[in-house]
Amino acid sequence: MLDTRLWIDVSRARSPAPLRQFIAPFLLDPKAHLAEPVLFEVLRSSRPEEAWLLEAQFANLPYLPTPKDLWQRAIALALACLIHMRMWSQAGVAVAADGG
Repeated sequence: MLDTRLWIDVSRARSPAPLRQFIAPFLLDPKAHLAEPVLFEVLRSSRPEEAWLLEAQFANLPYLPTPKDLWQRAIALALACLIHMRMWSQAGVAVAADGG
C-alpha cells in the first residue's frame, strides 16, 4: 500500500529531486495499491492544479478493498485516544499542582 506521504513528497515541486527519485520506483511498482483513505488524504491536501493529475495517476492503480466498518472503527479509536489524552492531561495537571 502506498502511504499518503509518498504521494505528497513525489508530487510537490519543493521536494528534493533525490527524494522523488527514491520514491518513484515504489509508485511505479505493479504490486503498488492505493487505499481509499489515502486517496482522500492526498486529494484533500493537493492544490487544484495537482488534483486532476493525481486523479489520473490514481485511475491506473488497483485499490485495496475498504472494510465496511473502517470508519466506525476509526471513530472508536479517535474517541478512545481523546479520552486517554484527557485523562493524561488531567493527570499531568494534578502532578503539576502537587509540585511534581
